[in-house]
Amino acid sequence: EKIDAMNEKKELTVTLETVTPLFLGGADSRTPELRPPSVRGVLRYWLRAALGGVIGDANTALETLRCAESMVFGNTTGLGAVVIRANWGDKEPSTIRQNVLPHPSAIHAARLQGYPDRETFGLHLISRGDSELAWRCAIGALLLLVSHGGLGKRARRGWGSLRIVGHQTRGGDLVPELARWFQVTKIRSPQEWITDQQNICLDVAQVLRGLISVCK
Repeated sequence: EKIDAMNEKKELTVTLETVTPLFLGGADSRTPELRPPSVRGVLRYWLRAALGGVIGDANTALETLRCAESMVFGNTTGLGAVVIRANWGDKEPSTIRQNVLPHPSAIHAARLQGYPDRETFGLHLISRGDSELAWRCAIGALLLLVSHGGLGKRARRGWGSLRIVGHQTRGGDLVPELARWFQVTKIRSPQEWITDQQNICLDVAQVLRGLISVCK
């Protein structure tokens, strides 16, 4: 996407590593391709999920959710406040072909072409306008994607899991409430991991409340 250089305010570049193989199809749905629209779609999903948990089921909830999502990522009538870019950098990633279903017979197994684990790529969030609230919420959606979900096919089965291995900012610092979750740390126990996941949700929900107040 093209951006007017005069309107470009902030940029967050997150280096992500594949924890499990990533099956993200291109235009023909077979050839692996890291496409920003695919990433944006998953970010939209996690933004909606988080907004739904904060807004609740009030009569005006759907309209509030639609307003908030449009402010961040846009809709069919206008652009959002945040642009998504993704690339492998200067290197050419390796690819694999792997069964992703637990069928004992290779005849019935689904073999998909994708990217193996331990590959790294850059995900860029770039602000298009002056909406600090939308910028904060986009970062929150990214955190939920990494901590609770994944990219590509069979993501709900654990494929396409990611982890943050580095980040850079330009034009401003990270959102204070969320900055600690971008630090690379070692989890010492399953209970500590569970506690971290809960705290990420609470921190993201706190950030989203500001955007919801604007849309009500």
